[in-house]
Amino acid sequence: MRTCIGCNGIRPKQELLRIVRQEDGTVSLDPPGTLNGRGAYLCRNLNCFDLAVKRKGFARTFKAAIPGDETAGLRDGFERAISS
Repeated sequence: MRTCIGCNGIRPKQELLRIVRQEDGTVSLDPPGTLNGRGAYLCRNLNCFDLAVKRKGFARTFKAAIPGDETAGLRDGFERAISS
């Protein structure tokens, strides 16, 4: 079981999408959940992504702020991942 950083809902790992911050500081989607690094989990809907940004869930989980342009790119990738 994992907690969504957007809505704080507790769900099985398979129902959530993992976003990872790797040691070099890059943040990316990790659909299979196998990349090394600090992970954050989100429900598969855009509302949870937007709540995580609004509530600074990424900064809290990754212990580092994510630049706005990187957040926008991450949102686009997240949107593509949940639509497929």
